[in-house]
Amino acid sequence: PSLSADLSERAYTYVDENNCIGCTQCAQVARNTFFMEDDNGRARAYSQNGDTEDVVQEAVDCCPVSCIHDVTYDELVFVEKAREGEVINNKSRLVGGSYTAEEKGGTPWMQVLAKRVREGTQDGILGF
Repeated sequence: PSLSADLSERAYTYVDENNCIGCTQCAQVARNTFFMEDDNGRARAYSQNGDTEDVVQEAVDCCPVSCIHDVTYDELVFVEKAREGEVINNKSRLVGGSYTAEEKGGTPWMQVLAKRVREGTQDGILGF
């Protein structure tokens, strides 16, 4: 595929590891894009151009919790930096959460959504 030379014009793939349930489906479908991260057993996009767009889209469509998102370059840099040193509480998965994020302003993905709403580039987080 032809990639834009301007990084800001491209879409990048991001896995919201806080919502990932570790089903492995994306990593099985798009093996050159996703892998299962060892520490928390969650998927991660490790190569932005590892598979064709169709294969990556199939992997996105396979995700049972819809935790794979398109982000801009600046958003990708933000969420990757926010993820550094993050500790995900795997036990809380049993009661509907992945970690307590209130003191951090939400998960990295929720912070991106909130910024998009503030900038008017996306409707409210719940679609209104």
